[in-house]
Amino acid sequence: MPELLNAYEAAAHAARIAGAQLAIGNNEITDHMKSFMDFICKYDDSDVDAAIAAALSGNRVFAAKHVNMKNAARMRAPIVGMSEHAPYMRDSGALIFLPESSQELLDDIIIAYGVCENKKVALPVLIGMDFLSIHTRETIDIPTPKIIENFLPARAAEKIEKLHAVGENIETKAQLFRSMGNAKKLLDEEFERFRKKFRRPHSNFEKFMLNDAELAIVTYGPCSGNAKLAVQHMRDSGEKAGLLRLHVMRPFPEIKEVLKDVKKIAVVEPSLSIGYGGILHSELGIGSSFISGEVISVKNFEDIFRHLKKMEKPERIWMM
Repeated sequence: MPELLNAYEAAAHAARIAGAQLAIGNNEITDHMKSFMDFICKYDDSDVDAAIAAALSGNRVFAAKHVNMKNAARMRAPIVGMSEHAPYMRDSGALIFLPESSQELLDDIIIAYGVCENKKVALPVLIGMDFLSIHTRETIDIPTPKIIENFLPARAAEKIEKLHAVGENIETKAQLFRSMGNAKKLLDEEFERFRKKFRRPHSNFEKFMLNDAELAIVTYGPCSGNAKLAVQHMRDSGEKAGLLRLHVMRPFPEIKEVLKDVKKIAVVEPSLSIGYGGILHSELGIGSSFISGEVISVKNFEDIFRHLKKMEKPERIWMM
């Protein structure tokens, strides 16, 4: 049933229809969840421990804000959580989704449970959101709980590999690495299963007018909509512009091959690794880096394309 929602409300509805039995956090998401969920813990360290224990006991757990995902990953607790800073958690051991819209955010939460609760994965998931999706509303299709109940397998208590109670050694890291590799295989299957059921296609990344592009922007999240409009405007003016939108950051998809024929690439993002550069740019390792902490408008993206065309070598640009 379609409803006009923002990202907070979409996340709350997703947790509801997914059958989450415990939520942690204290924000607008949990405010919306109070009408249908009995167990909501305000965020502190003890509640994180409760969430991990609940997940390992076979309960479906939702975190309205990102918890200590490194501990959740090490304990192999399949918690799905929200984060306004998801790219910064790339080394936590959690899967990371970066949705473009609130509809995709809702869909991602459902898909995330299907992947992370698989015994071959058993890792937490972070779903990214930013102020654009939080402060804007869109019409969102919300499946019924019964439909999702038939789509998602029932939860069961975890039976996982040997855990080490103290510290983190190479065997623990190897477990996490193997599980992330398993997630990479399962994601494609879950995306296809979701498409067949709900007629909404999803993938690890999206190509937009990229096949013959000579100039390309790589970005993620809600600003991708403005980037697409900029691509269309540049095409109308005769420029062969394109876009690659990253949807899943962990496990990181093979996107270099997709960009191999593009002459000039700009990686546009708000995330920064202090002392190195843009987080997505460091993952990709190619092209110029454009870093901005503000809303990136259609005109901003058009200016990036024009600047990119003039560049003789890759640069780092601060958009201030």
